[in-house]
Amino acid sequence: CIWGFVDDFQHKAICYSDIMQYIVRHVREAAPGDARAAVLARYEEQLGPRLRAARAAAGRGDEAAQAWVNLEKIRYLLQALNGEDGPEAWVSDIEPLLAFGLESKEARRKQPSCSDIVFIASQRIVLAAFLAHGKTPDRGRLASALFRATCVLEAGIRLNDNSQLLKLYAIRLYLVLSCYDRARAIYDTLSIKHIQHDTLAHFIAGQGIALGCSLADLELCYDGVSFYDLASAKLPRDIEMAYQLGTYSNVQDFLDFQDNLAHSVQRECTHRLALRSEAVTNTGGKEMLANWAAADAASIVHTEKSLAALHDNRDTAVMGLLTPPDMLTWNLEAATRPAPLAGTNWIQAFSLVPQIMHCIATADVDTAETKARELAAAVAEAGDSLSPADAVLLRGVAAIAAIYSHASSEKETIGARLDALVELISTGLPDSKLDIDCADAMGDLATRTIRSSAVAAELFAYALALKHALYAQKLPAAHAVGVALAQLRKTGLQTANALRVWADKHARAQIDAHWLAPDEGPLAAVAQYLAAKQNQAAAAAAKACATSWLRSAKSLLAQWEQLSL
Repeated sequence: CIWGFVDDFQHKAICYSDIMQYIVRHVREAAPGDARAAVLARYEEQLGPRLRAARAAAGRGDEAAQAWVNLEKIRYLLQALNGEDGPEAWVSDIEPLLAFGLESKEARRKQPSCSDIVFIASQRIVLAAFLAHGKTPDRGRLASALFRATCVLEAGIRLNDNSQLLKLYAIRLYLVLSCYDRARAIYDTLSIKHIQHDTLAHFIAGQGIALGCSLADLELCYDGVSFYDLASAKLPRDIEMAYQLGTYSNVQDFLDFQDNLAHSVQRECTHRLALRSEAVTNTGGKEMLANWAAADAASIVHTEKSLAALHDNRDTAVMGLLTPPDMLTWNLEAATRPAPLAGTNWIQAFSLVPQIMHCIATADVDTAETKARELAAAVAEAGDSLSPADAVLLRGVAAIAAIYSHASSEKETIGARLDALVELISTGLPDSKLDIDCADAMGDLATRTIRSSAVAAELFAYALALKHALYAQKLPAAHAVGVALAQLRKTGLQTANALRVWADKHARAQIDAHWLAPDEGPLAAVAQYLAAKQNQAAAAAAKACATSWLRSAKSLLAQWEQLSL
C-alpha cells in the first residue's frame, strides 16, 4: 500500500511529507529487535531498485527529478529509523547528489528539484559532522565540517536564490560559526514581513548582541516592536469592522489572533533583546544611569501565571526536517541552533536584569536584593535551557547586585566580590596576543571566542552602570569599583583590538589552511568535491566568515571605546 502510493505520487513534491508518517508508524509498530529489523530490511529492499531507476532518470525532466528527490528522502528516513550513527554511511554516496544539484543543466535552469537535492546533500553533511565530532571536544573538526556544509549551501543559493530552505540552514550554520554579518545578509533577503516577525525572528534575533553586533540586533528588534505595536492598534479596528459587516465568524479568529500576539513568547523575547541592545549601545555614563532610573521596570514583571499564559507561535517546522522531531539524534533543526530556543525561563531571567539595574539606579537596595535572589533561582531552574554565554551574563548581573548591596552597607566590604566580578568578565576576553594557527584554535574562535568577548563587553556595561550609581549615591565603594573597571576597560580594548587585527590580517589565510585543506576524515569526499568543482562558492563562504568576524571584532572594539568611564 505504501509503495503503491509512492509509485503513483513520487513525482509530486508533497509525496514525502504525506507518506513519512505512515512509514514511521509502520516501523515503530514493529517490535524492537528482529521484527523491526526485518521491516526496515524489507523497506530497503523495495527502495533499492526504485532509487537506482529514479537516479538514472533524473535528467528527463522536473517530474523525474522530483521522484528521485522523494526516494532520496525516504532513504534518509530509513537510515535514521535504522539508528545509523556512523558518519561515513551518511556521506558515502554524496557525489551524485552534489553533481546533480550543483552542476547539471537542470541546476543551471534553477529547477526546484535541484535545490531539494542540494538540501538533502547538505543535511547528510551536517548530520555526518555532528555524528563524527559533535560529542568530542574537538571544536576545530566540527567547525571545519560545518563550514564545508555551508559551502555547499552557498553554492546552492548562488544557483537558485529563491530557495528559502537553503537560506534558513545557511543562516543557522553561519551563526554556529559566529558569522553574524553574512547570516544577517541572507536573513534580509527573506523579506520578513508582518506576522513573520513573530514566527521567524527567532532564527536570528539575539544573535547580533551575542556576536558583538548589538546595533544591528537593535534595528531588527525595533522592526519587531513596530510590528507588535501596529498589530495591537489595528486588530481592535478589524474586530469592530467584522461586527459592522456582520461577519461574526471572523470575530473569534481576530480575538484569538490578538491574544496570541499580545501574549507571544517572541514578543517578550524581542522586547527583552531590545533592552539589552540599548544597554550596550547607550553607553554614556550619566545617560546610562538616567535611562535605567527612568525605565518602566514594573511593566516587565512576570509571574508564574503570566508566563504560563504565553503562546509560542515560533515556526520550527519550516526547517523541513526529513525525520520526525522526536528523533533527537537526527533532528537538525535542534542540532543547528546557535543557542537554545528561548523559553519562559529565559524571559523571566532577562526580565529581572532591567529590574535589578533600575533598582540600583534608584537606590532601592531591598528590592535589588530580592530581585537578585529571584535571578539566581531563575538561572538555577533554567539549567541547560540557557546558553553558556547567557548563564555567565546572568550570573554576572547577580554578582553586580550583590556588590551594590554590600556597598550600600558601610559595614560590608566588597573586595572579594569585586575581584570575582572582574575575573568573570576577564575570563571572557581573548588573549591580547592571539595565536590562532591550528584547527582547534580556529574551532574555538568560531564557536566560543567572539561570543565570550561579547558577553564580557555587555557585562562590563552593566558594571559601569553600577559604578556610576555608586558615585551618584556617594557611596565609598565607588572609587574601588572605578579603579577596577578602568583597568578592565584597558584590557578589553587591547583584546578587542587584537581580535580585530587577527580577523583583518590572518583569518582568511587560516580558513584556507584549516577549513579548505584536504580532509582525511568522513567528509574527505566533500572536501575533494569542493576543491575540484565548487572553489568559487568555497571562496565566497571563506570570505564571508572572515568578513563577519572582522565586523564583530570592530563592533566589539567600538563598544569598549564607547564605554566611557
